[in-house]
Amino acid sequence: METPLTRPPRTSQIYTNVLDTIGGTPLIRLPEGFDPEVRCEVLLKLEAMNASGCVKSRIALRLVEAAEASGALQPGGTIVECTSGNTGVGLCMAAAVKGYRAVIIMPDKMSREKVDMLKAFGAEVILTKTGVPPEHPDHYLNVAQRVAASIPGAWHADQFENPENPNAHYLATGPEIIQACDGRLDAFVGGCGTGGTVHGTARALKEHDPSIQIIGVDPPGSVYAHYWKTGELPETGPYAVEGVGDDMIPGTWNRELIDAYEVVEDPESFAMTRRLAAECGLFVGGSSGMALTAALRHARRMGPEQRMVVLLPDSGSRYLSKIYSDDWMKDGGFVPRVSAETATVADLARDRPRATLRGSDDLASAYKHIADRDVDPVPVVAGDPDDPRTELLGVIDAEKLARHLAAGLDLEALQADSCLAPAPPVIDPAAPWTALQEALQDSPAVLIQDERGYVGCTRRDLLRSLARLSHDQDV
Repeated sequence: METPLTRPPRTSQIYTNVLDTIGGTPLIRLPEGFDPEVRCEVLLKLEAMNASGCVKSRIALRLVEAAEASGALQPGGTIVECTSGNTGVGLCMAAAVKGYRAVIIMPDKMSREKVDMLKAFGAEVILTKTGVPPEHPDHYLNVAQRVAASIPGAWHADQFENPENPNAHYLATGPEIIQACDGRLDAFVGGCGTGGTVHGTARALKEHDPSIQIIGVDPPGSVYAHYWKTGELPETGPYAVEGVGDDMIPGTWNRELIDAYEVVEDPESFAMTRRLAAECGLFVGGSSGMALTAALRHARRMGPEQRMVVLLPDSGSRYLSKIYSDDWMKDGGFVPRVSAETATVADLARDRPRATLRGSDDLASAYKHIADRDVDPVPVVAGDPDDPRTELLGVIDAEKLARHLAAGLDLEALQADSCLAPAPPVIDPAAPWTALQEALQDSPAVLIQDERGYVGCTRRDLLRSLARLSHDQDV
């Protein structure tokens, strides 16, 4: 019989403030069979368990405390930093606890959630242009330096050059991993933004055992992987994953500590990110998916007696409007592409929201599916909505529903079968994708019937789905 103490909480300690809870994040074993080709043990360092929801709270506290000790940050002062968001969150959390003002400079490609989170902590947020070169006056580092110089008593955290950045991981993250693994570890994988996480952690791990392999991870368009291989700075390019990669080599990154580098494309990173949530219950950000994708490539070459640790930097709550948004993924072309020669109707309709109503269901339900879930059209059937053989009565008449709303009618008192339009053409999901295009030339919407029932598709949906098609011969 279970009692309240059968499964005690992970910690029952009482802390003075939230900053005292930073660190001590768990290692979670990747489920066996997640990648059938991987035989080694893969452990995930879940940094989303930090109070700020990300790994950067570790360095933020270290930077602030070192600045206080040196006198660079005085009581009532202002913390200024440029960031992709996560270091800013950590610094703002520290500022809120310690009574500092915070001014955060961030490129405008970052998620809306990050901006809102920084403001929630009381920070002033300045957005700068994404993609400008490091020497440009609008580069976020240059803006941060100007802002810090313009505010009396301001301290620029300078995470890209401040040695306390890697020191935070040398003194804590690395030792935590060694302790949790009982000293037995063969490989560590992490993405580089400032480079401080991998630098500091790798330094601690290498001191413990020089044979531990350190694998860095980079998005295409960043400079790290190319510079690590050649010693030369490449041309930079755009990438969508946040918090990793850079257009310059900062002082907090150490090329000599890294044994291998993997480059991971955005679609791979985001697909793995969503898979971690759906299959493992790990709600993490895109850089986590990037790191695990690279890690599994390396892990396939490791033996069953070996062990790897992969650092997952932050929480998925920062990316609800991006990676976890089907619309954003489709608009950005991050969903898997299929050959135009072999694609079917189902390939283009994949992931469309669906709903089927009984005739006796109320119109309030129909409204919610249309307005809140973007289901269009909404089919109405005579019997069980889960039975694909049930009679199709029609679809909700959106224009009539709008008139009911405008008249103030009680939608919960009206049945779905009282607001029907004739059903549009019904298409076989196995048909070539061109059948969908042809059907929508003559009808503004169609229904696709599969083993799960019906899913609707409009001309707008088709237009957006066409980006999934590849006309390359080798796809």
